[in-house]
Amino acid sequence: MIREELRELSAGERSLTAAAPAFSDRHSGVVAKPYPYNGKTSWDIYYMQFENIARMNNWSNEEKACLLTSMLRDSAAAILENLCSSDLRDYDKITSALRLRFGDAHLTELLHGQLHNRTQQAKEDLTTFAYEVQSLAKRA
Repeated sequence: MIREELRELSAGERSLTAAAPAFSDRHSGVVAKPYPYNGKTSWDIYYMQFENIARMNNWSNEEKACLLTSMLRDSAAAILENLCSSDLRDYDKITSALRLRFGDAHLTELLHGQLHNRTQQAKEDLTTFAYEVQSLAKRA
């Protein structure tokens, strides 16, 4: 019985290995993987990077939906609880829900306050300070 299961597993591994070249051929050898998103960083920046990776890998909207939901962690993953099962395969609905919760648009007031209060730290070089101020100004 155990030997039968091992043979089945081995046969399954061979079929997966045989399918692998088709995947890499489709992607012309370039396969980039998105990193996890937990909701603690800018959604807009993550979304831009995810879209670039999806374009490089030539993913369909359904593939993007599957990969994006598998990359969500913590409070970002909790967003999925509010979507019905058919929406979990709809890339646009998933990204809309994430944008509403984590997008920079709702942070405008907070960012204005951070920009107003931002001062150069004691050991912070001018280049870093200027970059941080410029980044806040762009997002605010």
